[in-house]
Amino acid sequence: HWETLRAITGGADCMLLLWESIDLCGHARKLEGHKKCVSSVKADWQAGQALSSGVDGLLILWDLASCKPISELTAHDEPISCISVDWTACQAISGSWDGSLRLWDLHKHDLVISVQKKLQPICCIAVDWQHKRALSGGKTGFLFFWDLEKRECLWEMHVHSQRISNVSADWVSMRVATASWDGNLQVWCLNSCMQLLALPEQLHPISCLAMDWDSRQVLCGSWDGSLKLWSLDDSSSSKKFQVAGEGCSSRIPCVIAHFAAS
Repeated sequence: HWETLRAITGGADCMLLLWESIDLCGHARKLEGHKKCVSSVKADWQAGQALSSGVDGLLILWDLASCKPISELTAHDEPISCISVDWTACQAISGSWDGSLRLWDLHKHDLVISVQKKLQPICCIAVDWQHKRALSGGKTGFLFFWDLEKRECLWEMHVHSQRISNVSADWVSMRVATASWDGNLQVWCLNSCMQLLALPEQLHPISCLAMDWDSRQVLCGSWDGSLKLWSLDDSSSSKKFQVAGEGCSSRIPCVIAHFAAS
């Protein structure tokens, strides 16, 4: 769905860019509010809202129609590296360089749960909201499995040689995709901890990914300022879109995609 795909990218220049039609090297709308690098972004396309996090420790809720902030929350004293959102419950989980995962009520700006394992900064997360469990990736290539209700880490697994930049989970099939600064994107089985698929190694670190498990497509952002769209059914080919030079910095720290826009 490359022709109809919409995306939001965040950059080191503190801005978010809303791409209405990513196949056209044209107009991108700016969302400005962070004071430092944008680290992560999630969107509710139907409701027209997005939530972003930054190195400034802020969580900002956006209205995509106006590209203006709805509200902002100082969630951590140290940089936030990743977020996950339950739009129905209006809750979000933030992961930080301080090694903590924090569950927030976005309406009340209240802290609900905080869990911490002081081994290393948390770089990325994937959350199973129904069963209150989560996966997080660390800077030394370890993947961690959390029980949020018990507030403890259940297990860890070394899956990459460098920082895990992003993780996406299909909790029904118990599969997880991990992307890393080592240039590798891999798919794992959570039940057996076995690798299921590895896409061709990239020349540049993979900084972010957006996964659509139903269509078996993945959109990856890189340090060279490009987005690549891959099919898990045909890992030998990809489609590339160069974002750098269109109003954002060369490195793409985060991306969120709508793979089937109407």
